[in-house]
Amino acid sequence: MLNWNDNVVRWSVVNSGATTPFLWKIHFQRNRSKTKRLIFQSISSPYITDISIAGDNLLIHCAGSRGNEKIIEININNVDDFIDNPIKYRRSFLEQTNDSYHEPEFISEDRATSIK
Repeated sequence: MLNWNDNVVRWSVVNSGATTPFLWKIHFQRNRSKTKRLIFQSISSPYITDISIAGDNLLIHCAGSRGNEKIIEININNVDDFIDNPIKYRRSFLEQTNDSYHEPEFISEDRATSIK
């Protein structure tokens, strides 16, 4: 759980077993609200290892090849765009996006080499 300007950013991971891919969800909760709103979701990949906040940016830490960490960066000042249209990935394929999201090059490179 992270705090950004008295708002909360949470992430969770679900591992349903050996034959089911990991599911990561990142939620945003406004100050004093009980409602968590999905802003980012990944099924299988990108493989999320952690989240952090740097200024007004949410950093989504992802596993990269050869142990190199990769970062997805989201400007939290645009959180309403992500609440209205959360980012959704399935095996590096972008299924839903919004105008405020700028896909990192490492994901498009992964997608180009993945099996469809």
